[in-house]
Amino acid sequence: MNDSKNLILRAQNQDGDSLVLTLAPDTDISGLADAFRTIAFWLTFQARTIDECIPDGLREWSYEDEREPDKDGPSGEC
Repeated sequence: MNDSKNLILRAQNQDGDSLVLTLAPDTDISGLADAFRTIAFWLTFQARTIDECIPDGLREWSYEDEREPDKDGPSGEC
């Protein structure tokens, strides 16, 4: 019997707002990459900056919202 539990990822921005993602225990590397992209995008990194941080084989996620980051937001460095 497998007692695996969900993987819970929590992110908090500088304003104290939180984002919680719950992933299945059998989430593959592509699913983890999607979670990373989601968190980085939520933190207002630009889509092209996020893609620079993801290995070529994991760049299948597309962005529907190409919003610009906040002026005081993250620097965009990997």
